[in-house]
Amino acid sequence: VAVLDRGIDATHPDLASDYKKGMNFTTSNFTDIMDRQGHGTHCAGIIAGCDNSIGIVGVAPKAELYIAKVLVDDGSGSVEAIVKGIDWAISEQVDIISMSLGSSADPGPVLHNAIKRAHEAGIIIVAATGNENTHVGWPASYDEVIAVGAINQNLDRANFSNFGSETDIAAPGVDIYSTYPVGRYAKLSGTSMAAP
Repeated sequence: VAVLDRGIDATHPDLASDYKKGMNFTTSNFTDIMDRQGHGTHCAGIIAGCDNSIGIVGVAPKAELYIAKVLVDDGSGSVEAIVKGIDWAISEQVDIISMSLGSSADPGPVLHNAIKRAHEAGIIIVAATGNENTHVGWPASYDEVIAVGAINQNLDRANFSNFGSETDIAAPGVDIYSTYPVGRYAKLSGTSMAAP
């Protein structure tokens, strides 16, 4: 699984054995994949947290994690970095690309073409719908992407979750407990937590 996000704490006890490879597409220091904010580490734990009797267990604890740092620590990023991350994931022959990121404005054909390349390579692409309680953002809006909204503990749409006909599925996204830097755990809410 390629996780396109803010990086990862690759030394976390619930992630270290799952981490296989990573690249930073936000800077010239390609090997710096450290997540200094927590978002990427949290999403990676939801996917692949180890079944090791500590902390949490992810939905696919034996999954291999390929980390593409495409966002800086404040969550901002460029279409160019995301496209490079997608193309890298294609070259690594991953099965799934998970993107807990998005924009309320259509970023244009460059990103969509990268999504199409991944789809044509047989990769399943998953993205969060967004947290603005409005229309589904991009890249989740693209037909080739599985758009994931968030539900709460009552199985109702979370009050922040973007919605619309582009939404393919909803998953728990409120107070989700997962991995966090450095070797810690935290509860976070968002469609970012639902998508993985």
